[in-house]
Amino acid sequence: MLNTLIAIGAAQALYLTLLVLVKKNKGWPEYILAAYLATVAVTFALTFFALAYDLPDLMAFQLNISLLLAPLFFIYIRSLTQTQEQRPSILLLHLGPYLVTWVYWLYLFSVHTEYELYVLFSETPDAELPLLFVLALLLDTLAIPIYAGWSLWILQKHKRAISNAFSYTEGIDLKWAKGLVYCAGVLWLGIAVPESFRTDVAWDLDERSVQIGYALATFFIFYLGYFGLKQGHIITWQPNAVSRPASDQPDDEPEPATKYLKSGLKDEEAQVHAETLIHYVDTEKPYVQSRLSIQDLAQALDVPARHLSQVINEHLGQTFYDFVNRYRVEEFKKRITDPRYKNYTVLSIALDCGFNSKSSFNRIFKKVEGCTPTEYLRANRGDGE
Repeated sequence: MLNTLIAIGAAQALYLTLLVLVKKNKGWPEYILAAYLATVAVTFALTFFALAYDLPDLMAFQLNISLLLAPLFFIYIRSLTQTQEQRPSILLLHLGPYLVTWVYWLYLFSVHTEYELYVLFSETPDAELPLLFVLALLLDTLAIPIYAGWSLWILQKHKRAISNAFSYTEGIDLKWAKGLVYCAGVLWLGIAVPESFRTDVAWDLDERSVQIGYALATFFIFYLGYFGLKQGHIITWQPNAVSRPASDQPDDEPEPATKYLKSGLKDEEAQVHAETLIHYVDTEKPYVQSRLSIQDLAQALDVPARHLSQVINEHLGQTFYDFVNRYRVEEFKKRITDPRYKNYTVLSIALDCGFNSKSSFNRIFKKVEGCTPTEYLRANRGDGE
């Protein structure tokens, strides 16, 4: 049963790696994803052959490679939220400790006989685990929670960044990535932690925890590959200060004033930009564009995007996302009572106002009005189609 799960996982990871590599318009995230999936495929394949043919040295080699999974996963999550490619020094910063450990493991298995390795790592009176080996095991155990927490922090920053750059979240909010991080945490709690407290070296292949662990890992691979292939490029604009650490400020709150201390925008200029912005939005109705971004408005008004963001955050007290979607809600309220739209469905009117989907329309409408669209219609139009 276990070997079957491992074989399925290896084949699946290899297949997904090939799909990512043949994907058109690949970017930095796709190459990192391919590297991660390829590492998973190699790890699973080595485990399969080590167990099938009783090759303990091959299993040790597999453990070396698996040390790369946590940092590669983090680098992939990070690459999804950044427009610039990672510098080689950043990669070495994360992969360096694991590469050192990998070389050390190879050294151990090249200078010791099989019996010496058994004595070295087994629970015998003569056993004395090398310090670096103990540190490597500790690093392997702690890597997942550390990188998982770091990934969640980055995804939270990303969520705040897109609220000040886009009027929509569909396809760019990376909710699936957050779910993936939680899944990795479940795997760690269910498998890595119990295994770290084992008193013996050999696996009991009939242990339900091991089988469940590989079943979850196989699902994890499919989940990652499926959404990774679907994920498009996120071209975000971020002011210079966005790189500062995220605070506990709610995601739907405007950025703090301290963020713009060095923007160079004077109050008089900001007031002019605010009036120009409101006049343009009232008359031209750019919010009906479902994928409107702050860059689009900045180009239309011939105003730097960072200044426009500051005006919306500081002078209007909103995020760009909330600013645009409040206009969309008001436009919907006007049209829903207009006789010219009496033959239109509620959803078609909402889509014409710039909303991307029924779910986003319902969520935003309730946030702005304090009631659902159906409740609003019953109170103002007498029906709730």
